[in-house]
Amino acid sequence: MSSSARHPMTPYEPVTFDKESVAKSQLENAIELWSRNGDPASIHTLAAASNVVFHALGKRVNAPSFIREYLRNARTEHDRFTKAENFFKHAARDLNETLDYDRMQAEILILDSICVYETLYPEAKTLPMLLFLLYFSLQHPRYFDSTGISTAPLPQGFKPAELKNLNRTDFFAKMGPLLCSD
Repeated sequence: MSSSARHPMTPYEPVTFDKESVAKSQLENAIELWSRNGDPASIHTLAAASNVVFHALGKRVNAPSFIREYLRNARTEHDRFTKAENFFKHAARDLNETLDYDRMQAEILILDSICVYETLYPEAKTLPMLLFLLYFSLQHPRYFDSTGISTAPLPQGFKPAELKNLNRTDFFAKMGPLLCSD
């Protein structure tokens, strides 16, 4: 073994985290996986973890997660909505069960986390957040019509009807560089 090789039992230098950076990282990683049609369970787990932290951060400034506040008062919906969250992270409870999962739940958690993030950090949306909002708004305009959720304007010359037909991977690949250059 080379003298520069690290012994497997030698601890790494600790990494210091704060809640804001963890939630932002989890959210951006959920968006990245989602944009590439990644594993739905991983996307949901990252999105849910991020959403719980953003909810707590938002509550401090009277801007909690809409989804978490809604679910707090709607028990049946709470149980249905959080079933996936619990299924993906608690093994001992349901080892022999299966889950029919609606992938829209992760998208709603991502959208909700971006809304809280935008309230906490105005004008600080990241590129993955902007791309998600643009794509999601093209695919699901009903969520944006009356909610006041803002998206980035489309770059000049792009028509929503043309972009709506792109799959999310192609949309991110096409629009990412354009939004970076603006």
